[in-house]
Amino acid sequence: MRNFLKKFAGNDLHTLNKATVYAVAEGLCAGAPLLLLFVVLKKALDESLSFFDIAPYLVLLLIFFAAQTFCSINSILNSCSFAYGTGARLRLKIGEHLRKLPLGYFKEGKSGNTIEALLLDVFNVELASSTMYNKLATSFIIPVLVAFFMFCINTKLTLLIVSTVPLALFFFYFFRKKIDARSTAMLSSHRNSASAILEYVQGIRTIKSFNMTGPSFQRLDVALRDLRDQSYSLEATIAPLSEIYACIASLGFPLLLFFGTRMYASEEVSLAVLLFFMILSLKFYQPLMGIAPYFSMIRHLSNSAQNINTVLTTPAQPGELTQFSAQGLPIRFDNVSFSYGDRQVLHDIQFDAKPGTMTALVGPSGAGKTTISHLLARFWDVDSGKITIGSHNVREIAPDALLSQMTLVMQDTQLWNDTVMNNIRFGNPQATDEDVKAAAKAALCHDFICRLPLGYDTVLGENGSSLSGGEQKRIAIARAILKDAPIVILDEATASLDPENEHHIQQAFSSLASSKTVFAIAHKLSTIRTADQILFIENGRIAERGNFESLLAQGGRFKTFWDLQQKGQGWKIRRTK
Repeated sequence: MRNFLKKFAGNDLHTLNKATVYAVAEGLCAGAPLLLLFVVLKKALDESLSFFDIAPYLVLLLIFFAAQTFCSINSILNSCSFAYGTGARLRLKIGEHLRKLPLGYFKEGKSGNTIEALLLDVFNVELASSTMYNKLATSFIIPVLVAFFMFCINTKLTLLIVSTVPLALFFFYFFRKKIDARSTAMLSSHRNSASAILEYVQGIRTIKSFNMTGPSFQRLDVALRDLRDQSYSLEATIAPLSEIYACIASLGFPLLLFFGTRMYASEEVSLAVLLFFMILSLKFYQPLMGIAPYFSMIRHLSNSAQNINTVLTTPAQPGELTQFSAQGLPIRFDNVSFSYGDRQVLHDIQFDAKPGTMTALVGPSGAGKTTISHLLARFWDVDSGKITIGSHNVREIAPDALLSQMTLVMQDTQLWNDTVMNNIRFGNPQATDEDVKAAAKAALCHDFICRLPLGYDTVLGENGSSLSGGEQKRIAIARAILKDAPIVILDEATASLDPENEHHIQQAFSSLASSKTVFAIAHKLSTIRTADQILFIENGRIAERGNFESLLAQGGRFKTFWDLQQKGQGWKIRRTK
């Protein structure tokens, strides 16, 4: 755990070291009164003591109590400063690293793992470094110092007290793998339940519409029950092992009583020394008996550190070219093939997109249209072939540099629980208020924004819940216009819209796409009439290509799709009697 903290703490590790030193000093100050007790006890048994004889020791006792309080406060402040500083850096580092990972990482069912890393696992690291690490350190250091002090007074009595500790430690070490297994199982269950909860919240509308809320939603119910069982199993393993360890460790006390009284009877030790050792042995065993739960939890929290490390060591997409401009550069897909795992979805895709032109990708669902756009944006990397922008393979371009040259407007619009102004400014954080309003006007959303209660300062709610679908889409287009990137990707951007909103958005697209290289994915073929080239994708291949009129003239699959859509415009629901 310390190696993990050292890796991410940076220069703040000295703060944790200070906290540990203060914690050890606190323990010593807490044990110092026992030394005074020994001196007073020895004098009391040898001679009578008056108040004035005891007064200096009382003053020393007050000093030790004050020092203990001072050390305790500073230990807590330093450890909390280190813990929460490290936690903040870890969360930012995880967030920054996630941004650089390929989209495939999130599509492989690892959202639960990511949530755990950002929330529970980082919290566990904070917990370990703010309290447990110091407790564990002092639980080792204080008994060692007490044992050394006792050893200086009487070797035989000290050996009696410490003789059972190695056996207790060996017992705990012997069962460490069992604790690790239970801990790993519980963390895995935590990740599964996090995924199930996320899936439940994201799909709540569908779940409610099928009356599958609460226990009726089987996946969530099973995940939470498994979390309950694994959590209980971990505690049921740690608790008895901790108690047995404490029992074995403290067996030295009855040995002290038995052999110590015999040594006193044979005058090998004085009564003062024997009584002092009986009292001091309690101070020796107290931290050792409490070490088992902390040790168990540190073993458990080490798994949290490993989970964080797994996320952070997931390879980010490479790219040496950090400064790049796609302005005026052609784009080429050169025999590109791609697979999702074992399922190949694209086969030898070959086409060119000249700068300032519009390329439309059409075809049946699942044909690979969106995958082509995702490969261009390097959400994934191709299996074979290459994609070039100008003379540069996109694999050579750093993901940040590549995406800075692209604007993506997706079917599902993502808005933040923030003001309209900040949602649009997300496309260009340096934009002025006037720039934002100009982009909103170009996207034909200025008027409805002005009708909102606070205009541009209106908070939209989570994912823009206070706006209609068409209004959300126009906010997203305003954001894209503000970014002003040379490459624009439109993925089903007019899907599920009424004719009026579709008309407004088509006009907004004209402002967005002006002088840009545009890739438009569409099912509504009427929306891509003006495309410079249309690629009809089927079964992961380019089945047909050309402009709108030439494809209709070919009388192939594109023509079939067009005819079906024309017939579908007049469809109606018929009820059978």
